[in-house]
Amino acid sequence: MPRRRVPTRISDPYARVVAGRMSFAAAAEALGGVYGPTALERALAFSPRARADRRSHQINSGLPPVKRSMPTGTCKKWLEGHVPFDQTLALIAEVRPIVAERMRQARDGDIVKALTVAQQNYRFVGSRIEVLSPELFAEYLGCTGLDHYNPDFGCRLAVGLLRLAMTEADVLAVVIGADRQLPCLRTSATAKTLNQAFNLALDHASKLHAEVAFSRTAIVDAWAHR
Repeated sequence: MPRRRVPTRISDPYARVVAGRMSFAAAAEALGGVYGPTALERALAFSPRARADRRSHQINSGLPPVKRSMPTGTCKKWLEGHVPFDQTLALIAEVRPIVAERMRQARDGDIVKALTVAQQNYRFVGSRIEVLSPELFAEYLGCTGLDHYNPDFGCRLAVGLLRLAMTEADVLAVVIGADRQLPCLRTSATAKTLNQAFNLALDHASKLHAEVAFSRTAIVDAWAHR
């Protein structure tokens, strides 16, 4: 039975590049740092020979042979913004389950969610701010819970996020998500503060997460074109 393609929910082209690159880096790191696209595809069993080996493994394991197509996309396409489908990850999981899970976590992680979060999705951003700081959560509610935007709340929220970034808290996703939800008519001071918070948070996240370091340029592009 042919596989049914499931369209990705990520429509923004800049977010797609980030998701693809983070998935690529997650696979490379899970395989011990295999960052060459050709070597990575070989390790993920993308080649026809690997497909034959997969079917042979199924037969030797007592499983009925299942004819399946090649995984959708290639490692090079991921770098250009092709987001791995669930079917692709399922095929990879047959030979590299840990790698597939790491790729899924990167693709569906907070960074990608923040880049695509809807303006009315208060639960995603709010829940993460509440864990970081109850006081800052109150400022966030002031920004999002009133009928009209109050610049004082927005300024205090931005300053609070900058303060957390300066303490090297892992707040990159929160900064990106909060920025997407603030109204366009923000003050210049708020925008400048959020930019500073983003830069500091990106520096810190790049030190903590190889996927973020590898996708840094793509994340900056997505921030610049928001």
